[in-house]
Amino acid sequence: MSIYAQIQNLSLKFTDGTENQSGIQEKAWFIPQSSLKTTGSPKIGNTAGSILEITEPHVLEAGKKPILMQPLYKKSGLKSTLEGEELSKMFKSGVEFFIPQITADNLGTIAAIKNYRGILLLKRPGVDNEFIQVGSEGLAAHVTGAEVDFGTGPTGAVGIKVTFEAYGSMPCYIYKGELPSDKAPSSAPKGN
Repeated sequence: MSIYAQIQNLSLKFTDGTENQSGIQEKAWFIPQSSLKTTGSPKIGNTAGSILEITEPHVLEAGKKPILMQPLYKKSGLKSTLEGEELSKMFKSGVEFFIPQITADNLGTIAAIKNYRGILLLKRPGVDNEFIQVGSEGLAAHVTGAEVDFGTGPTGAVGIKVTFEAYGSMPCYIYKGELPSDKAPSSAPKGN
């Protein structure tokens, strides 16, 4: 049976008065698959949201931590598009970060993560109790582009642009938990 067959509340609607700001916050985290001890996944129920909401925690291997990225709000974002043949489509999610600083640590970090696969955790403005997750255990996010730009003339944008991509049956996942660490979660998942 298809996971969609049991959903009882299918609809596309907008609720007046809800927050709906564009963009992503200026903090995001990349977690390589090799750093994940356990990866949460959706517990599918009979609502449309249940097929992409992750309420069980991700737990990291001992000594591992998420890799922090601090992108510029006005030059970074997430877009998910549908690709594929008729009746066999998947979503391709692309995340672009612009990090406005060229330092040895930033250059070393992009060199280190360029060949890793994993998950990205991002937050939307106005939404504090959940993360947008791009990539999953089965279809990971990975770096598809990195540009280092020292700028041209007095108005050039100096920084590093990093692009991640992931394929999946969902445009993204909603992770309702704490930022993963190598410790057991301190409380029940947030957002319930």
